[in-house]
Amino acid sequence: MADYDLPSMIDFVLSKTNQSELNYLGYSQGNTIAFAALSEQKELQKKIKLNIALGPMTRMKHVNNLLTSLCSYDVQLKSLIELFDVREFFQTSEAWNIVSDVACTNVPQICDILYGIMAGMDLTKNYNATRFPLYATYIPAGTSTKNLVHYMQLINSHVFRRYDNRPHESYWSAGGVPEMYDITKIPNPTVLIGSDGDITSTTKDVNWLQKQLQHVTSRIELREFNHLELVWAPAMKPIYEKIIRMAQKY
Repeated sequence: MADYDLPSMIDFVLSKTNQSELNYLGYSQGNTIAFAALSEQKELQKKIKLNIALGPMTRMKHVNNLLTSLCSYDVQLKSLIELFDVREFFQTSEAWNIVSDVACTNVPQICDILYGIMAGMDLTKNYNATRFPLYATYIPAGTSTKNLVHYMQLINSHVFRRYDNRPHESYWSAGGVPEMYDITKIPNPTVLIGSDGDITSTTKDVNWLQKQLQHVTSRIELREFNHLELVWAPAMKPIYEKIIRMAQKY
């Protein structure tokens, strides 16, 4: 996604709009991809005027204990994936949409708990819980199994690096481990937006990210928003308006 998809998408937009640069707004994995790509591709750097990172996930050293425990099984999961040749995790289906709609409508506490595990508890504080059935038809939306394993590896390793494909050949350094994404090489002006209630993009990890970057133009730290509320909560509207104003300056 960082090596091929993001550069292709940006080139497509620039081609259609007859522009040479654009502002990039990423959320969650959209930032994982962007920081990985910008750390290695100088041509891509020239095309991004402002990089806005909402809930950025790079180094994931301080995620909560539950996620850390689940991710400790990354080697076993990777072995099972290769053994049974599983390519996709949690594929969205019509059956899932029906089940999630019924469950979230009639027993919203179930969805509250499930999404709380992924993003942080107290989900109903900043948005309307009656919209759970709608959210559940879109999230989770499925991903590749290697993508899932990569995030588990990031959490276990406490560093921001490429996918570890051992014992197969991978992007290894001389030390026999996957190469780090050197985000200190990113010159692009960057806006970081996070929250103390986010258990996947934690304040400590965003602080670390800020220290690595050359040019952070703004840092916004919200109170008691979890990871999903950064895109779901009506209370985010003033932040979105601020994002638009910052982008307009570039």
